[in-house]
Amino acid sequence: MLAADGVLQSIKRGVVSPLYFIYGEETWQIRELVRAFRELLAPALRDFNLQVLDGKNTSWEQLVNSARTIPFLAERRVVIVENWQALLAGEGGQGEEVFLSYLSDPNPATTLVLVQEGKPDKGRKAVKALEKAAQVVQCTQPKGSELLEFIRNQARQLGLRLEEEAIRELALMAGSNLPLLHQELQKLALYAQGEMLNKDQIQELVAPSPEATIFQLMDAVAEGRFTAALPLLKELLFHGEPPARILYMLTRQFRLLWQASLLAARGYGDKQIAAQINAPPFAVPKLLRQSRRFSEGDFYTIWDILLEADLALKTSRQDQQLVLELTILRLCGKK
Repeated sequence: MLAADGVLQSIKRGVVSPLYFIYGEETWQIRELVRAFRELLAPALRDFNLQVLDGKNTSWEQLVNSARTIPFLAERRVVIVENWQALLAGEGGQGEEVFLSYLSDPNPATTLVLVQEGKPDKGRKAVKALEKAAQVVQCTQPKGSELLEFIRNQARQLGLRLEEEAIRELALMAGSNLPLLHQELQKLALYAQGEMLNKDQIQELVAPSPEATIFQLMDAVAEGRFTAALPLLKELLFHGEPPARILYMLTRQFRLLWQASLLAARGYGDKQIAAQINAPPFAVPKLLRQSRRFSEGDFYTIWDILLEADLALKTSRQDQQLVLELTILRLCGKK
């Protein structure tokens, strides 16, 4: 399995293989890879050597014939098949065997790129054969250390210099929304003009995403800062964040605080705690710092508060914003 960033770098160097299978839920990464494969050919050569097919309107024979075609006045031909999984839902039999035969002996002068948004059916014979023969790239939303590495790579490509704390702050503020993150990095590169940016500048220049706002709310509540938490709650509700999701995130945050506290008491280190609670290692020190505000009895009281709020949202006619405001007030009051 290859990383999308690594494949992009290889394409830019002109180092490519005859077969690629790209799939996943992160459509921005998929589009970036497809764009890079298109640009592998010089503009003047694309009309003759670039072919983009749609699996919904393509047969196995057409796919293989396109891949077997000799490049015209170029070293390489690129064939991109979008929605390739539609072929699996159509004809099989002899047509699929033609494709399987091609996989065992691909045209070295063609780069065949099969693209699928979502998860492939790994039980299918063609998918199994493809995963063995092709360079496989799974595009998933990066999290934790993967997100930090994505920011580093994108910043490097843009000539943007960021302190390590600035990278972490950007990850928190922009979240894992890759189109938004890439846009923010481009803006920062134009602003910085080669200068190193720090955490404070990121906070000043980057508008927090809804995902980042909800994490800011979690921090404010965990640290007992009601006056900071209330406007963040109102902002989330104004932008359409469901009250049930906000309550879920609050519950999740306090569960992480409780688990981190218990594991630290047992002598676990930051990396061990991160692995146990499925959190990025850089988030653990903050969790431990926040957890020190609460005793074991406080956590039991917090579970009662959150349970009451859950029942009120589901069964009460009380205004849901008021339910959340009162819940946050009670949570912030825990010392």
